[in-house]
Amino acid sequence: MLAGRLTNTAQPPPRVAASDNAEQLCGSTGSGGSACLRVDDAASVGRAAAEAQRAQRTWCAASSPAARLAVMRGFASRLESGDGAVIAELLCSETGKPLRQARAEVRLAAARVRQACGLLQQLPFTLAVGDRVTTGLGPGEGLASSFASKPQRQRTEFVEWEPAGVVASITAWNFPLVLACDVAVPALCLGNAVLAKPSEHAVLTGLALQEVWHRAGLPQGLYTVLVGGAATGQAVVRAPEVGAVFFTGSRAAGRAVASTAAGAPLAGEGEGDGAGSGRELPIPAHLELGGKDAVYVHSDIAAAAAGAGAAAAEEKEESSGIADLRAAAHAVADAAFANSGQVCCAPKVVYVAGPQAAADAFARLAAARVARLRAGDPAEASTELGPLTLGRAAAAGLQALVREAVEGGAKDWVAEQVADPAAATAATATWAVAEVESGGSFLAPAVLTGVKPGMRVLEDETFGPVLCVVAVSSPEEAAALMSRSRYGLTAACYSRDEGVARRLLRAADVGTVFWNGCGEMPLALPWSGRRRSGLGFQLGGPEGYRAFLRPKSHVFTRMFA
Repeated sequence: MLAGRLTNTAQPPPRVAASDNAEQLCGSTGSGGSACLRVDDAASVGRAAAEAQRAQRTWCAASSPAARLAVMRGFASRLESGDGAVIAELLCSETGKPLRQARAEVRLAAARVRQACGLLQQLPFTLAVGDRVTTGLGPGEGLASSFASKPQRQRTEFVEWEPAGVVASITAWNFPLVLACDVAVPALCLGNAVLAKPSEHAVLTGLALQEVWHRAGLPQGLYTVLVGGAATGQAVVRAPEVGAVFFTGSRAAGRAVASTAAGAPLAGEGEGDGAGSGRELPIPAHLELGGKDAVYVHSDIAAAAAGAGAAAAEEKEESSGIADLRAAAHAVADAAFANSGQVCCAPKVVYVAGPQAAADAFARLAAARVARLRAGDPAEASTELGPLTLGRAAAAGLQALVREAVEGGAKDWVAEQVADPAAATAATATWAVAEVESGGSFLAPAVLTGVKPGMRVLEDETFGPVLCVVAVSSPEEAAALMSRSRYGLTAACYSRDEGVARRLLRAADVGTVFWNGCGEMPLALPWSGRRRSGLGFQLGGPEGYRAFLRPKSHVFTRMFA
């Protein structure tokens, strides 16, 4: 795999550090070898875009919906076979994601490909000619009626949904396989071609994915991976053949993508067709830019622990109320610390109804759950917590936020458990070793209470293993805090009462809401964010899938006999 793009390769590198001024991306393999990848500049992006446009026109005109779906399912089958095993190892090597989680991502991607095929097959408008609505036009109707009288005519109004053409897919490093497939499958099924620009931290995974598409029978030019950093991504968005862009990543990079897609010059650069200018004509940009996802735990679950206190709550497992709180705490912790907390929709703040004792009880239960996670070499099957993909700087930045909060009066329940010989576990003993062996890239999980408004750990996006737990007086207060956040990706409610959940989540100004669940990207529904979390639609449902199409409205009038 990948021989055409690699030079001087001992084995695939764990990370490839981008330099937009270089012709290659190079990195250490982690075992004494090195690997370099040729970077795609504006010229090579232009050639790829032109080839993609040619391939797309043939694909759209000559392939049937059934034939496209067959290729998608063949691709899923390859992910479920040996090709998927190779990609999982690359993903682990590049990003530091534990191998067991990398394998789980491959399985998830294959399952989502099959689910998307089923969803697309159920939406005839996306795979057929279009939606038709027949209406009658009576005498004097229409905009021209004030200028001239019209005889009775029969008119048909309908819309045909046409492919966007070539779509740009710029994906993040945290779930590079799932994110790439979530864009590629609907795009290709609906008659588009894809120019994929994976993160420079997961570029080998992206190139391997391109080979799997070709092995599954996808014609050349329909799925092309382009290698590079920000400059390559800008060149992709700027290509005149591109009809829409789908981006998942940081807010800063997303703003640059949106600016280019809108046809505006980048900040500090002049008008015109230079390297920093935007497109001549704007295109839709669908952006997912992360979140500060919040969970509310209602009093019907939290109240049982409020009177008992945190320590007593840990011991009263026989109580149904405590069991419910434990189940909620474990579910939230599992979502919050998956992939070392590097998940856009992972919970970052939990609002617990009741006094501080209820929030403390939840935090204690969550910390106990996290203390079972074993750190170590990501390539070992037993490892559950890996290093942060962006390395020592990312870990140090998050650690500074946690330290700042603790110095301001917050309590880290995980740190206290680790420091207590009676409470520490065999798993937590692996954390200090992992921090040393990772060169500072590993960050021990933190579950904080006592955080106050204005603390950066509570206000900023914390893309790592950090969870804040805050006591609130009511669901109304929780909804107000959720909506006051600068981010608006998801919100969740844990309660026995669906009515409470509906009222809370209706008031929360976010794109996706959950009752008794969190940390998911439901494929059958549109995925959207508000405020700093982004704009536009991705994923499923009529709204999400129509983002890959352009409407052409028709007004046909039978005028002549």
